[in-house]
Amino acid sequence: MFKLMILARILSPADFGLFSLVTISLGIAEATTETGVNYTIINSKQSIKYFLNTAWVIAIVRGFVIGLLMLLSAFALARFYNEERLLFLISLASLVPVIKGFINPAIVTLRKELDFFKESSYHLVRIVSEMVLAVTITLITRDISALIIAMIGAACIEVLVSFIFFNYRPTFQYLHSRGSIILSNAKGLSFTALFSYLNENLDNIIIGKIASPYGLGLYHNSYSLTHKITHEFGKSAAHGTFPIFSKMANQSQRLQTAVIKSTASTFGLSVLVSLPFLIWPQMIVFLLGDQWIEAVPLIRILIFGGLLHAVASMLYSYFMALEAINLVNLHLSASVIGMFICAIILGNYFGLAGAVWGVVLSRVLTLPILGWGTWKLWQK
Repeated sequence: MFKLMILARILSPADFGLFSLVTISLGIAEATTETGVNYTIINSKQSIKYFLNTAWVIAIVRGFVIGLLMLLSAFALARFYNEERLLFLISLASLVPVIKGFINPAIVTLRKELDFFKESSYHLVRIVSEMVLAVTITLITRDISALIIAMIGAACIEVLVSFIFFNYRPTFQYLHSRGSIILSNAKGLSFTALFSYLNENLDNIIIGKIASPYGLGLYHNSYSLTHKITHEFGKSAAHGTFPIFSKMANQSQRLQTAVIKSTASTFGLSVLVSLPFLIWPQMIVFLLGDQWIEAVPLIRILIFGGLLHAVASMLYSYFMALEAINLVNLHLSASVIGMFICAIILGNYFGLAGAVWGVVLSRVLTLPILGWGTWKLWQK
């Protein structure tokens, strides 16, 4: 929020729209190359040392693959959106996954061992460093490329910190037996990662085409201050509960109680943090400036969508802990198809607001799948 409050007064909605399209390229490439490293390490009974070197090699190779895919997508996206600047911006951003590939895989042990304070501290360093770089460079250049340069700088800092934080230091050594375990998990997870990404970002792809980068910029910052905040509460809770649910996998009654309590408390906190914008949606103008007044009608719609998404994230954690990846994939695929249909139809008729309503409607229509999946697992 602090970063947006400054940058939104310097950059235009069209600039933020272009940046959103750059992150789409990065996200799709990351989602289609999911390796299953984190999932394997967390669920495995083996120590981190068993997978460390092999996981690092896989992550490095994946980083270069993602960078290459981004370079290829730069031409397609620049032509699809008729924005020549995308070619340069996406090419520049392709350095981010290459650098991140060198992050020490030992960071996953913090989550596995439930050391969330240290894990949060680690991520806080990355977030603060990116914020400081983004604000500083944007104040100097007043150009959207500053946000991408900040991402590159933050990625370098994240790699450095990942080696400072841990005594476990990987070496470039690949063992086929261990790599096959990691990559076997990638089969189902790649599908999950891709549809999870599309579930969270297909709206940007559609709105960028229907409403232009300017409309996408309005949507991007409205989403960041409303839907994303409530959804991030859900994702954070899911991030923390997944390893705990995994440990309870064989204690059915205790796990069910934990899921109910966790989901209810997460939903309550998400509502609480959304109250200021629910009561006074014009707050976005107060925070970001007068040029964002067109975003006001989107605020309450996006909050409702974020609350539904937060609940889904929590139930995904439960499904994954019981290795019911097929249920996650079923809901994600239905959500993506529903969003594609609803957002395009309503967007073509009612513009930006219609597309946003289409996104939220797709989340409502797929709720029964989550209920059915939860009931099915409870019967076992």
